[in-house]
Amino acid sequence: MRIEYILFLSIVPRPVFAAHRFHQKRTTSMHALRIVLLSLLLPVTVTAGGGPDSTGLRGAPSGDVLRPLQLRGSSLSLGFDCGAQYAKYFGTHAYTVQSPFSPAMLWSKFDGGDGFGFVIRGVADIPVTPSLGVIAKLGYSRREDTYSGAFENPIFYLDPASGFPAPAMLDGEITLTMEFLTLDLLLRYQLMPTSWYVLGGFTVSSLLGSSGSFAQKIVNPASVSYTDTQLIPTGVRSVTLSGFEAKSFNTPRFGLSLGVGTWIPLSQSAFLTPELSADYALNVFRDAAGQPLNFIPKSDVRFLTITLTAGLRFAL
Repeated sequence: MRIEYILFLSIVPRPVFAAHRFHQKRTTSMHALRIVLLSLLLPVTVTAGGGPDSTGLRGAPSGDVLRPLQLRGSSLSLGFDCGAQYAKYFGTHAYTVQSPFSPAMLWSKFDGGDGFGFVIRGVADIPVTPSLGVIAKLGYSRREDTYSGAFENPIFYLDPASGFPAPAMLDGEITLTMEFLTLDLLLRYQLMPTSWYVLGGFTVSSLLGSSGSFAQKIVNPASVSYTDTQLIPTGVRSVTLSGFEAKSFNTPRFGLSLGVGTWIPLSQSAFLTPELSADYALNVFRDAAGQPLNFIPKSDVRFLTITLTAGLRFAL
């Protein structure tokens, strides 16, 4: 075999043999290049096929917008919400004002009442786990409450026939504009990873101020009117006082809050968050202390507040 190989080398021209050696080197180089390219492309192919992405989750959705805060690696989102409020009052409460005709006090008693207003709040949302978060809301609310109804005053006037106090049927209405500073501390539980959640926790509100109007009229008897300082009938059967300011409010007030909301993605870091919540007061709305007359009913009223808001949250 060696003799034949030597003869082959002696027969084959030198240029042909050189070309053969060049072809071997070129083949080897191309093979090495293919190996290098495959080693570079392989990690890219694995990642595109469901490997770990920037969140460290294998097989996570490619759209970063739809991921909850925790899955996107965000530790905090800040924003605000604003919307409408409706308050429903339960129980009996009474209000007194100074009579414009004499030093005597006028008072009205109401069962229940309601009011409408608005609220605006700053919001901080801190995710704890992919399904649980802590929410703090600090806000301002303004509401106009109205109480109206008929009631009996047992000693409204002196009966001329007997000389003793006699009852009268009255109709009253009070409109109060009230301002509150509110603080909500809530837990958020995510029902669906990218949308619906429920809220629950505590709310605290402090009354900043109140003002309004007091209106009252005599319904029965038809012959009775308000009296002056000398208890002489004035002939006036109705009275309206503006600038009325109610007293003896309990502040701060504490309550329980429950609600539901959803995340609506607007961009990779911005979300629209509509929410519906209900707050129920744990302590009474007003303190019975401070009522000057013992026949005025004790104020024992609580209220339920329904709030519908739309908010914006920005993930940091």
